[in-house]
Amino acid sequence: MGDTTPSEKGAASSLPPLEDRLEMDHQSTELLSVDTSPRQLHGWKVAAIQSSILASLGRVNLFSWIGVSFSLGSTAILAWSKAYGVFNIKWLFLAHIVMFEVGSAICGAAPTMPALIIGRVVAGFGGSGMYSGSLTYIAALTSIHERPLYTAGIAVIWGLGSVLGPVVGAGFASSSATWRWGFYINIVVGAVFSPAYFFLLPQVCLRTDKTIYQKLRMVDWVGITIFAGGAVSFIMAITSNGGTYAWGSGSAITLWVVSGVCLAATVFLSYWHPLVAGEDRLIPVHFFRRPVLLNLAVQMFLVSGVMLGFVYYIPVFFAFTRGDDAMQAGVRLLPFVCLMVFSAILSGALMPKTGHYMPWYIAGSLLVTLGSGLMRASDSSSHHVSE
Repeated sequence: MGDTTPSEKGAASSLPPLEDRLEMDHQSTELLSVDTSPRQLHGWKVAAIQSSILASLGRVNLFSWIGVSFSLGSTAILAWSKAYGVFNIKWLFLAHIVMFEVGSAICGAAPTMPALIIGRVVAGFGGSGMYSGSLTYIAALTSIHERPLYTAGIAVIWGLGSVLGPVVGAGFASSSATWRWGFYINIVVGAVFSPAYFFLLPQVCLRTDKTIYQKLRMVDWVGITIFAGGAVSFIMAITSNGGTYAWGSGSAITLWVVSGVCLAATVFLSYWHPLVAGEDRLIPVHFFRRPVLLNLAVQMFLVSGVMLGFVYYIPVFFAFTRGDDAMQAGVRLLPFVCLMVFSAILSGALMPKTGHYMPWYIAGSLLVTLGSGLMRASDSSSHHVSE
């Protein structure tokens, strides 16, 4: 009990007693696992069909935004996680599914590159909410001993989506269906499973003791707004500088300054916030007092950048230097994806048995550094084995 933080106590008190919780049946578990598949397929499909999108819509100066835009929308995951802890989980979950489908529809019908980017942002908003909702459902409806079993189901679907995504997307792009059906297929999957989501998923609200007004006051609207502004500015800075904006231009400097100010303000509001209680702040203050949590955040930031860089630019490398079509580019991405999924499953299975997590970070960092160096040494004349 001595190690329990204030926010953890608040979270525990907001949950209903374990014996009163709804029992998650097999149908709900499978639905939560399947729910992650369209989101996972969405990201990996796009990696394989980028060249087809670019050939159709043009605007090569906006090319990097095809991948970045989904991540931009996904920055809302912190806000969604807070909202799930306050409002009815089921209705938020369904709303995010609808948002994801709307974003997919915009992408599929996009007449221009800016329209596709907007659709990707909307899909990112919805997809991050779907993922957060799945984890919240599992946390609310299972005991700590049952939880790994259910989260493993999501991990399996994640792996399958990662492997199938490039092939599915490339298959559409290489056929008469065109790359647009790489997005439209999400709507088909959503339409098939939506009735099951609506009727089978249980209604859960972790704060039934609060009125709507009280719940709205528990949401850190100021923190969410500042964090979102900082995230958007930072992503625009690292994406646009050197391309859309010159490094020393006023626009570039402004983006960096705004992102830095917003970051400082986010940290400050975690320590002192006049409107929201400590446990309800966007990032509770105890997060900054625990080196392990800070280390995890930094590690995730770095590994996500490396992983997404490879995912989106390996197909582009082959498309532009070897003339590969979408299917060939998708197939070439599979070794990277399959080994990544295998290592994720392996570490997830062995880490609890060994009881140590640091060796995995060290070994993973060394392998990422080695792989990045080899990729940096590759060019259009490199042999396939060295690539």
